[in-house]
Amino acid sequence: MSIEEKSAITAVYVQKAERVERAGDIVQIVVTSPTQLSLLQSKEHKTVLDTAASELVGKAVSVSLIMKDQQQKDGTAVESVKNEPLVKRFLEVFRGDLAQVKPAKGE
Repeated sequence: MSIEEKSAITAVYVQKAERVERAGDIVQIVVTSPTQLSLLQSKEHKTVLDTAASELVGKAVSVSLIMKDQQQKDGTAVESVKNEPLVKRFLEVFRGDLAQVKPAKGE
């Protein structure tokens, strides 16, 4: 069963990924947007990804979500995150600024 058959929304998020790679028992999905990363990390979407990947490979595999910007310097990552619509709105409402960007838990 494909990702599209399990969840059309998850499929859309995966299609926007920069790349999907398999290395043994790990499937890596590299994304460029912090919003996309946080959405795919939700329990609902992560379950769909794990199930679809395991069915495709024929055995249990782990799906790892990677943010491409984590490899860049903090300043560049902060600027990249500031341009995300949800973050922009948050900064406008709370009139704050971002000091640093940390990787999501488990990364």
